[in-house]
Amino acid sequence: MAQLLADKDPSFLEFKSIVYDKIEDLVLFYALFSNFQVIIDPEKTKNLIYTYFKDEEKAVILKLGRKPDVQLQFLEKIVHSSKSFIDDELIELHIKLLCESPDEEHHKRVLPELEAYGRYPPACLEIVKAHKMKEAWAFLEEKLGSANGILVAIDLRFEVEGL
Repeated sequence: MAQLLADKDPSFLEFKSIVYDKIEDLVLFYALFSNFQVIIDPEKTKNLIYTYFKDEEKAVILKLGRKPDVQLQFLEKIVHSSKSFIDDELIELHIKLLCESPDEEHHKRVLPELEAYGRYPPACLEIVKAHKMKEAWAFLEEKLGSANGILVAIDLRFEVEGL
């Protein structure tokens, strides 16, 4: 009830608008100065987003595009939260960020993340294909299952397994 009243309060809405406009700066400030003792806590920032910007989570994540590593960090906090619904656009973004990350550990997680989603937006196939993530590529070819895709998947499986 208090939340509903706060959402209609003009001063609260103005505050929310200011925070939303500055959320990218807040998060990027943390990313730039994370080696120093900075008071900004990414977990508390995520909680701020979750509490006051629940309906705008996707927009906030997309707004962080200038800093892909930070965008990936926040996206994963949302993805791994059972409370959030992830649409195809965010699945595609997640897979893209994992593929483009310089961290090899992120590359190893592409296939498990796809399997965990249980949904396979066709754009993900193009993403893993472009980044030559062969195991994920073969997996998606099988799941999306055109006749040609199955043959490609078999060829990729042989290549990945060294047969």
